[in-house]
Amino acid sequence: MRPFTFRIYFLLYLLPLFSFQAKPDPQPVDLVYPMLDAANSRWFYFSSATRPFGMVNLSPDHEIDGAWNSGYRYDADTIKGFSHIHAWQLSGVSVMPVSYTEAPEKLIADYYTSYSHEKETVKAGYHKVFLDRYEIDVELTASHRVGMHRYKYPKGKQAGVLFHLGGILAPVPWWMGN
Repeated sequence: MRPFTFRIYFLLYLLPLFSFQAKPDPQPVDLVYPMLDAANSRWFYFSSATRPFGMVNLSPDHEIDGAWNSGYRYDADTIKGFSHIHAWQLSGVSVMPVSYTEAPEKLIADYYTSYSHEKETVKAGYHKVFLDRYEIDVELTASHRVGMHRYKYPKGKQAGVLFHLGGILAPVPWWMGN
């Protein structure tokens, strides 16, 4: 057998060894489906940027006025803020990054923004979304005790963060006068 032919056969023999890679074993975080119950959720079920047994549960809030429709709703097209706590009988301060060119006082009564699922990434412990109205990229994640936000503001506009201190995530009878 000629040396050249031997090399070809040898390479063909080794080819199957290099033609595939073994799939690595999945990590527990890879098995998490963060969108579970996102379409029919109460405010405390869906939490994308959180840790197991953590003190904060960051996520966008699409509805903020009812027990069954509050929190993140997959079929909603408007973000009304980002709350830090979504738990039974608890909610946190709602935060909304804003950008503006006119008087910011106008935003106090009208600060909601649209978004698209095409510009949204949801993973266990991480949530990223683009706010259409303000042209802001928002990234959320959490440690066991702290929620972290990162905002990428557009150039040429003023940047701000609106804290909705008087807001509620779910109905509270004593707050509503009942």
